[in-house]
Amino acid sequence: MTRLSFIISMLLSLGINAQTVMTLAEFQANSNSSTGQSGAAGTYGVTATGITRGPGVTFASGTNFSSQGWSTDYYTINQTDYVQFGVSPISGFQVSLTHLMINFVRDAAGPKRIEVRSSLDNYSTAVYSDAAIGTSNNSASFSLGSQFQNLTSPVTFRIYGHRATSSTGILRSSAYSGYTKVLLPSGALAGVVIKGTKLQLPTPANDNCQNAISLPVNSVCTNTTGSNVGATPSTPAPTGGCPSAGNKDTWYQFTMPNVSNPQVTIRTTPGSLTDGVMEVYTGTSCNNMTLITCEDDNSNGNGSTMPVINLQGGPGATVWIRIWGYSGTTGTFNICLLNYQSVNFVGEGGSEETIVNLSVDRQDKALDLNGNTTLLISPNPASEIVNVTFPSKYSKGSQRLILYNTSGKIVMDKNFESIAADATQQLDVSNLSSGCYFLNLVTTDGVISEKLIISGK
Repeated sequence: MTRLSFIISMLLSLGINAQTVMTLAEFQANSNSSTGQSGAAGTYGVTATGITRGPGVTFASGTNFSSQGWSTDYYTINQTDYVQFGVSPISGFQVSLTHLMINFVRDAAGPKRIEVRSSLDNYSTAVYSDAAIGTSNNSASFSLGSQFQNLTSPVTFRIYGHRATSSTGILRSSAYSGYTKVLLPSGALAGVVIKGTKLQLPTPANDNCQNAISLPVNSVCTNTTGSNVGATPSTPAPTGGCPSAGNKDTWYQFTMPNVSNPQVTIRTTPGSLTDGVMEVYTGTSCNNMTLITCEDDNSNGNGSTMPVINLQGGPGATVWIRIWGYSGTTGTFNICLLNYQSVNFVGEGGSEETIVNLSVDRQDKALDLNGNTTLLISPNPASEIVNVTFPSKYSKGSQRLILYNTSGKIVMDKNFESIAADATQQLDVSNLSSGCYFLNLVTTDGVISEKLIISGK
């Protein structure tokens, strides 16, 4: 039976100038268990994930956490053959991983090479490798690069093994609170211990709604630099349906221009935070807010993972903005407000395409602040005739129906005058290709947008 056992100790410092090293997390793996357990390290600034297996290796019987099925390929690792563990800074803390120390052993048929990789580059490069593992106790101690400094998001390490002479290779690990067992060639107990110091980061001034930063609305993008580093989750929790795990959020607010049918684009762009989430509310105070919408990714053709939301209507209304990082990430970002609609689409020449009154998705469409009304479309999906029922709020004055495709091109544009409340108009869509479209009802009071699916062509 092939055996490869290891012990791992990581030195971490939390904060740039931290000096004192202490035990921050201890991993545990139960005897004959197929999953690892993490030590309770919450009071030390970090939490630890359990030791787990990749899908290419399986449980093996033994005296402790054991895996088998390691690759026999000489040159290349199998991306599914690994064991992994990780550490996650608690909200408000920053960690710098400085060293990784590994002790390991194999028997005559065990893997002769290991690689250590991390989640910071999606496990694409090795931070350490050893191509000459012996059958007696092996030790390695190495420094981690600058990419492991000043982390506020989780990091996972994977240890890959290959060049085994038998597919029954076993990797074993177990951890004990407060100390590490001596490792023997026969595959005795092993452990994982994380050490370091901690430094609690100051919370941003706008960590809660009551201290929201006021933003100006301009005709050009005048960025305000924001940061959610050190932010804590606000209460109540987000309710818009966008990803909200670990919502370390910060707050902003502005006033809609006091003009007829105002338009505002809320645009964020990345700094060190590259994947943001945003919720938008309207209301007279933090205790009297109504959710308008939320956005995760601005997926309007440019692949951006920073949110952009367009608002229309509600002259003089106070709007509250709540921003956090996807999956608990933190960092810096930029935010600006424009007095027109823009989906922040970047064209081939790198110039920004401004598209006024464009509704391309739930996230990027113009949202009516004047009240929640419904534009009824039936059938939907449709292939020939679409019945559109106007809400009674917009039964007076002029109305305009604009149909856009997903590229923002107007494919239909019709005007109506003073139709009856809840009246129905028919649109002929028989000449349109199958796909997703967006129908805007534009009036002097605001805009309603609905998605329309054309099918059966």
